[in-house]
Amino acid sequence: MKRIATLLATLAIVLSVSAQQGLLQPGNLALVWSQVELRPHRDAAILVNYLMNAIATKHDNYVQNLEWAERHLLDVTDTLYCEEMMTMMLEHADTCSALTADERVRPHLLLDDLRKNRIGTIAAPIRYVDMDYREVCVNDLSTQYKLVLFYDPECDDCHHVMERIVGDELIMGMVERSELTVFAVYGGDDAKAWRRNPVAQPLVKGWSKGLYDGEDYYVPGYPLMYLLAADNTVLLKNEPSLNRVIKVLTAVRADAGATAPAALARSLFNQR
Repeated sequence: MKRIATLLATLAIVLSVSAQQGLLQPGNLALVWSQVELRPHRDAAILVNYLMNAIATKHDNYVQNLEWAERHLLDVTDTLYCEEMMTMMLEHADTCSALTADERVRPHLLLDDLRKNRIGTIAAPIRYVDMDYREVCVNDLSTQYKLVLFYDPECDDCHHVMERIVGDELIMGMVERSELTVFAVYGGDDAKAWRRNPVAQPLVKGWSKGLYDGEDYYVPGYPLMYLLAADNTVLLKNEPSLNRVIKVLTAVRADAGATAPAALARSLFNQR
């Protein structure tokens, strides 16, 4: 708890909590929440709860923080994007008495989506067909790690990421040593587009029609990546940055299986 007290003392300077208490000023939002993101998972959860409790005393300020967070923490193009921390904030909002029942509806709906395949949990099955329409399930493969790229066949950014994947020494080395399998999975309805647009080898190409429409997966854009452990524990979820994926793969290889997958997932939270 000493490290939490130290961080709280630092954050108090930027919080601008006035004599009225509970105010998190607009100019400080990015600074405060970016600092929380850099903490280990357990610390971040404690800090989120602490800060949300503090600002819950001022209704308008609480709502302002939630709106700001949705614009930034849920925008995959934003440098502050962090689904897991947004989930922590929404868990507070879902039961917060500072909000009316109507005001809690949106946080509750967002939370339903973000809780799907949360880091540290076992991923729902990802079933797809290959080019020969043979049925395959990502979760059934036994490689130590599985990297799943959710993509659109006509998305230029998606194909750029694929090219970077096959050009990366770490990823290709893990693939060659059978430590990692990389999947490119399309969950939309355009089978013709999927068939006519090739993916870079050795990515495994699959079509999982309706994957995003069901109860199991929330994929807010393309390209986004999941990293799964051998037992299908989610280590990374909806990750837009290949640079971060590579950083995390470096960390998990260094761990060499010493840490249980669920604990490993939490330890990767601040690998940015």
